[in-house]
Formats: sequence, C-alpha cells, structure tokens
Amino acid sequence: MPRPIAVLILTVALLAGAAFPAVAGGPNNVVVANATSERPTVIRSSLDASQTGGDEVTSANIARAESKDCTGCRAVAVALQAVLMTGNPSTVTPTNAAVALNTNCTRCATFAFAYQYVVSTGGPAHLSPDGYRAIAQLRREAADLARSDLPFPELNARLEEVGARLKATVDEEIVRTGGWSRGGDVRERSDMTPDGRE
Repeated sequence: MPRPIAVLILTVALLAGAAFPAVAGGPNNVVVANATSERPTVIRSSLDASQTGGDEVTSANIARAESKDCTGCRAVAVALQAVLMTGNPSTVTPTNAAVALNTNCTRCATFAFAYQYVVSTGGPAHLSPDGYRAIAQLRREAADLARSDLPFPELNARLEEVGARLKATVDEEIVRTGGWSRGGDVRERSDMTPDGRE
C-alpha cells in the first residue's frame, strides 16, 4: 500500500480589518476573542474534529484576536481543527487563518493561533473511541495553554506541538468502515498559521 503523502504549509496571515467570507461545505471552526476596556482579558479556544462526506469541502478554521481601545488588555484566540473527508469531493479548498490586532491599544498583549488538518480517507471512516478520548485531552490541553501566562513565542511552540499530536492522533485512530479497500493514496493537507503580537 502506498505511504500517505503529507503536505505541511506554514503561512502567516494578517487580515487586518477584513471580514471573513461565509463558507459552506464542511465543518467550520471560528474562534473570536475581543478585549476592550470593559472586558480587558478575553481568552477563547476550540479544538474541533469532524467528518464530512460532501462534494465540496471549504471548511474554515479561523482564530481572530483583537485588543481595542484599552490599556494592558489581553486577547487570545486559539483554533485547531481536523476534518476527515469521507467522500470523494470535487472541490477541496479549506481555509486556515490567524489574525491578531492591537487597535488604539497601549501595552496590550494579543495572540492568535490556527492549525487545520484535512485528510481524505478514501471512503467511509470515523475515529476510534481511543481517538476521541485523545482529542478530548488535546482540547483540554489547548484550552489550558490559551489561559496560561506563557510568553507568546513559547505558547506558539506548545500549540504547534498540540497540532502535531492532533494530526498524529487522527492518522493513528482512523477506523475505516464499509469493507472498502485500503489501497490508494491518502490525501492530506496540514496548515499551521501562528500569529502573535505583544
């Protein structure tokens, strides 16, 4: 059986002020953290693992953090997503982006991190119970890291590790169903978009 082909793309996206387009076709994971003088500390995180069998996969994984019109605010947004494509989609255009903005802000700390892993299983599949338990643990770990006071470079490195373990868990715990052949290529796409600002 051919070995899986993996593609790792590292991009940095600064989409200042841009609205995210509405997308359809697969699960979306959008995390927004907006800190203001009324709410000086806002921490949000989400780790989602879903499957889709549709003809179009345009899943969006977005982390957006903004500190606005305040002094000493802290905004942290963390989004991690795994998408299992169980069908044979004709369109595969997932989106992964992290945006961190300081707007009219003094001594604010703003951080956003996004990791997305999309894999084609080639047929009906789901994660094993052990896989779901491991993902629940990774979800808790990502939330704890987001709430930590780690310096942003260290936080970014630790979240990259969580993303790598999410990918490994999905790869190891996919359960193929329906009696279809395991032959053929497994298409994978993995995107990591860290963006932090202090």
